[in-house]
Amino acid sequence: MCRLFHLCFDRKALSRRLSLVSCLVAFPVSGATLLLQDGVNGYAGTEDTTLNSGLPVFNYGGRPYVELTNGGSGVPTRILMRFDVSTLTGVYSTIDSITLRLYPTTVPGSAVNVQLYQPVEANGDWVEGTSSGFPVEPGTSSWNKKFQQTSTTGTDWTGGAGLGTTGYGALLAQTEISNTTTAWQPFDLTISDSFLATSLVNDWLTANNEGFLLRLSEEGNAGYYQTSFFDAETSSLNTGGPPDPEALRPTLIVNYTAAPEPGRFVLLMLGAMSLITLRRRGKAAFVCAHGVTDE
Repeated sequence: MCRLFHLCFDRKALSRRLSLVSCLVAFPVSGATLLLQDGVNGYAGTEDTTLNSGLPVFNYGGRPYVELTNGGSGVPTRILMRFDVSTLTGVYSTIDSITLRLYPTTVPGSAVNVQLYQPVEANGDWVEGTSSGFPVEPGTSSWNKKFQQTSTTGTDWTGGAGLGTTGYGALLAQTEISNTTTAWQPFDLTISDSFLATSLVNDWLTANNEGFLLRLSEEGNAGYYQTSFFDAETSSLNTGGPPDPEALRPTLIVNYTAAPEPGRFVLLMLGAMSLITLRRRGKAAFVCAHGVTDE
């Protein structure tokens, strides 16, 4: 059935209406938000693990928390984390901001920055694993190897053990954590630069989803800093204390400007065809889903 758009006006009135339609179509819709947290709205796409230099062939992908320590203790640890953002495919024109929301289980004795980076593409295919701190789960990621096969063999990280200093890109965000930070409450790392956030999501959708690398700013310095966070494996079965531990899993909050709906472009094209017809023929017309028909 043909759907009629009643455009039976003189040419000036119709031109004004078509101009309004053009304005509505020309600009994307802002203010959309995507929230990704395991267990919410059927989402189950978060992967995370700790890389531990003190136990460099161990995998920690199945442990219900992830941990950061500095090198002052001689055993720095880092975190790898990624989210499945495939639901963003084709729905955004720009990404306005990205927030990684974590919930601390422990906080350091003094202030230190938690820093957020993106692993380089060559490190993007890291494997979370399922161990809770046991040596050599073949094919999974450890401090020493991107894919640990035996206690001495496997595929090296680009940049060296633990991704070294060159196995990840520039700093994306950082937030201070200290003994005044409240455990079990939101701790946010926010990428507020729209260009950077858009580039990051574009990369996740078109190449390896490298996810994030987290480390402490004081890594390698004297003193001891340690903090840990609930992770995607956190549940009431393996975590004591919080009444709803599943709600404390890592969360990715993506604020974006939605891409214009294709149907609006169709309407604009039909309107433009109608205007051209009116200008050529000088009379009113009906516009249907198949084009322009004369009275």
